Amino acid sequence: MKNAIIKAFRRLREALLPEPDREEIPFAREIISRFDKWVEAKGYCNPDESMQDVSLQLGISRFELSWVSRRVYGDNFLSLRKKLRICEAERLLIHNPEAPVSLISEMVGINDRTNFRRQFQEVCGMSPQQWRDTHLRT
Repeated sequence: MKNAIIKAFRRLREALLPEPDREEIPFAREIISRFDKWVEAKGYCNPDESMQDVSLQLGISRFELSWVSRRVYGDNFLSLRKKLRICEAERLLIHNPEAPVSLISEMVGINDRTNFRRQFQEVCGMSPQQWRDTHLRT
């Protein structure tokens, strides 16, 4: 599942940033590579990292982090991080059917269960428990 997510993000990146644009922006490949490594390492699951912390960790400016989020993935950094967390939560809900939803929320970096439920609902259109029940039946 992790490899599928990474491959999907790479395909999305390729579709959103056509080859001519990559040549116009010389730092694009390096920034995208650093960001991809952060995604692969599931850095988005760290609950204590702000956008500033992530940019420092990646060795890029907040502007560059914002650029890669918007230009390559089509969303601002916070929305993208939320979607990555919820995608990881979906995986965990299926692979850990006995784990409480509160544990899953902590594992993806959202320590407040109510906030997790709200974010999950925004992205998936149903609560985490409803999503789990629906997908375990199929």
